[in-house]
This record gives sequence, structure tokens and C-alpha cells, in this order.
Amino acid sequence: MTLPDSVDHVYYFTEIRGMSGKTIVHRWMYHGRVMAEVRFRIGGPRWRIYSRKTLEPTQLGR
Repeated sequence: MTLPDSVDHVYYFTEIRGMSGKTIVHRWMYHGRVMAEVRFRIGGPRWRIYSRKTLEPTQLGR
């Protein structure tokens, strides 16, 4: 995915059902490399989570 240079943050939203007590990971990757991992403990039968990644200046527009 290519984003305009004006975009310097991206968000990822996940709705989870039936995984109470489990752990979910948002894995942020860039050019095949893991840039960040965010772990979430699921606290109920229906759960919503999101994470945000700030893009580095060298990543803008790519």
C-alpha cells in the first residue's frame, strides 16, 4: 500500500469474538521487516482493539 506524504500515522482496528482470555498481536511490518509488535489481552467475549504506528520520515509516501 502506498500512502500520500501527508499521512504520518496509520491505525489498525480488530474486532474479536470468542477469544476471551487470549492474547492478540498486531504486527507492524515494513518491507518484510517487523517494525513493532503490540500485544493485547482479550478481556471479554466480544472485544475491539486498535493500534497506531507513527511512520518514520523515510517511510512517508512509500
